[in-house]
Amino acid sequence: DFTAFMEKDRRRRELVEQRLRDAEEGRAREEQARAEVERFLTQARASCTVPESLVGFLDNAWFRVLKWYYLREGEEGEGWQQQCELTHRLLWSLDPQPFLASTRSVLLREIPGLVRSVRESLEQIGWDPFETDRSLHQLELVHVDVLQRLKTAPKEAPEEAASRSDDALD
Repeated sequence: DFTAFMEKDRRRRELVEQRLRDAEEGRAREEQARAEVERFLTQARASCTVPESLVGFLDNAWFRVLKWYYLREGEEGEGWQQQCELTHRLLWSLDPQPFLASTRSVLLREIPGLVRSVRESLEQIGWDPFETDRSLHQLELVHVDVLQRLKTAPKEAPEEAASRSDDALD
């Protein structure tokens, strides 16, 4: 009986030690994912202006989407790469460059698929449906504003117009 008790106690200690190692590895992976997603979002947002109404969405819900994919698939995973591309498309839609009248038609074609992909990503991680609807409504308002501003945007880049007038003078 004593030998069986000692064997059972040894297995229990090994199991506890394994759980502690697994928990520590999980925390390390979580921290690595958090750092990578923060780095990625900071870098992606550096080239555009994000409206204040969507900063919270990017820092909270979208951050969790990216972290979920990073934890699940790693940096080389196809899903992570797709979410990074979606993030770039989303940020571009908030501050499209070049800011020309012709960009408006591109943005109009892009928005439906973009919103659908954002919704699917949020659903994939089980994000609150009411919060998802609220965030997508904010996104819609920003897109309407951008589209309105694009109506009055120049037809071509000022550099192109200047070079064309220089060519005409030659």
